[in-house]
Amino acid sequence: MKYFILLLLFFVSNTTWAHNSTGFHFHETGASLIIL
Repeated sequence: MKYFILLLLFFVSNTTWAHNSTGFHFHETGASLIIL
């Protein structure tokens, strides 16, 4: 659960950066979820 919260915070903190590269960000998020 702790790692999920950290991942969520990481996702939220990078929303502005990922706004210009949504496809790449979603790809990274998917890979992270698979690893978890």
